[in-house]
Order: sequence, then structure tokens, then C-alpha cells
Amino acid sequence: MPRPTAAYSGPTRLPDSPARASRRLERVAFLGAITAATLLGVRSPDAFGQGAPPAPPRCEEAVVNPVSGFAECVKPRGVPVDPPPPRSAPTPAQCARHADLDLEPCRSAQPPPGPAATPPEAGGS
Repeated sequence: MPRPTAAYSGPTRLPDSPARASRRLERVAFLGAITAATLLGVRSPDAFGQGAPPAPPRCEEAVVNPVSGFAECVKPRGVPVDPPPPRSAPTPAQCARHADLDLEPCRSAQPPPGPAATPPEAGGS
């Protein structure tokens, strides 16, 4: 490192004048306020728990997956799907048309399972 010459001896700092010291304190206070606001996070009142939370998105269009048999939302993708509405009980006419329905209302409309009635034997002793 070269040795300083008599013409230049490096940076020199002048003593602070009262005006310069006052400006420096103002800058430090301003930067402190900016830092505090950044660290605390300048937020809206909703961010502090005041106000209603945002409503979750609703499924607009769902399809049934042919492999799993479950409904999946496709618009917007991944949103939970509302359960289907409860199924109404079948009418007696529906039970009569579909004998294979194994539902409680249809069981009471069908005759109880049992041995088939056999015709009496002819020519008894």
C-alpha cells in the first residue's frame, strides 16, 4: 500500500455542526420509523382479526370419477365438492317396477321370502 503524501493524507471528517447533527438525528428517526413499520407489518384492520374471513371458493362444476366413483370439482379444480342432496324414498310404484331394490320402504311392500307354496298332492291315501 502506498504511503500517503503531503498533498493527500486520506479522507478527513469535519466536526459536526449543530445543523448537521440535527439532520442526522432526523434521518435516523425516519429510518427507525420505516424499519418499525416494516417489521410490524403495515396491515389493514382485517389482518388483525377484525372483519369477516373470506368465503372459501365454491365448486361450480363437478364430475364423477369413473375409477373411484367420487365426485371431483373441475371448475375451479381441487375445491371440495358439496355432498349430494339426500335421496327421497322410493314410491310403491318404483318398488313394483324394480323388484331388485333392496331399500327399507321396498322390503315392506314385497312378500317375505319363504318356502314356495306347493300344490297339494293328488291321489292321497
